[in-house]
Amino acid sequence: MVVRIARSTEYLESARGEVAVSRWLAREGFPATRALDDVEQPVIVDGHPVTFWHLIEESDRKPTYGELGAVLRDLHSLTLPASLSLPPYPVLDRTDRRIGAATGIPEDDRAGVRREVLGELDRVHGHEDIPLGRTRHRRQSTAAR
Repeated sequence: MVVRIARSTEYLESARGEVAVSRWLAREGFPATRALDDVEQPVIVDGHPVTFWHLIEESDRKPTYGELGAVLRDLHSLTLPASLSLPPYPVLDRTDRRIGAATGIPEDDRAGVRREVLGELDRVHGHEDIPLGRTRHRRQSTAAR
C-alpha cells in the first residue's frame, strides 16, 4: 500500500478528484494506479488530506514508446461519466511555478524568463483544446502572466 499525504486541506478537492478518477478508470478496466476500494477517502489527518493506493511493483521491462502511445490513445478515447467533472488542466502551471520558486534570480531576469519561456510555449501551442476523456478542456493561456 502507498499512503499519500497532501500538504494541506488546500489540496482536498484535488485528492478527491484523484480518487474519483482512479475509481472510474478501474470501472473501465483501464490499467492505472488503483485507490483502495474498501476505504472512504480522502481522510483528513492533522489538516492533511490522506489517500490510500495499491502499490505498483516496478517491472524489469520498460514499455516502448509505441506501447505508451497506445495507452495514452486509449485513455483519451474513454468517455467521462456525467458524475465526474474534471477541471481544465493547466499544462504550463508547473513551469510557471518553477520559475517563480527559483532562487538567486533577480526579479527582472525572472520576468524575462517568464516572457521568453512561457511566451514561446504559448506561441507554439496556442490556445489548443486538450482532449481528455472525449471532452475538451481549454488550455489556459500563459501570455497574461
